[in-house]
Amino acid sequence: MLRHALGTNTSTAMTVTAMAEGVLPRSYLRPLLLIALGGAPGHGYDLIEELILFGLNVDLAGVYRMLRTLEFDGFVDASWEPSSFGPPRRVYELSATGIVARSAALAELTAARDCLDRVIAASEVVR
Repeated sequence: MLRHALGTNTSTAMTVTAMAEGVLPRSYLRPLLLIALGGAPGHGYDLIEELILFGLNVDLAGVYRMLRTLEFDGFVDASWEPSSFGPPRRVYELSATGIVARSAALAELTAARDCLDRVIAASEVVR
């Protein structure tokens, strides 16, 4: 997953308080989940940790609802994986349609970043 590329090893014992410190609004959840799933299949909690690293203000229940929605809409395939530490865990991975949607999400985020860059640059000129 991307967190390894970022060189960050997060603890699975993150608190809800730490999760709520994100700066990105929840409307970024869908595109960021698609991007997080682009590196490799992942479990829900792994994906939540990655979303936090991306700076998203995370709602745990909302992440799982969005994963179910992405699965229902055909963007994500999910399966159960046995766990040596408890009950089986759900593994999520992009479908072929999800890979296309991920590319579109990257393009949308790039356009949003460019727009924000223009706003910031314009506000610095006004100062």
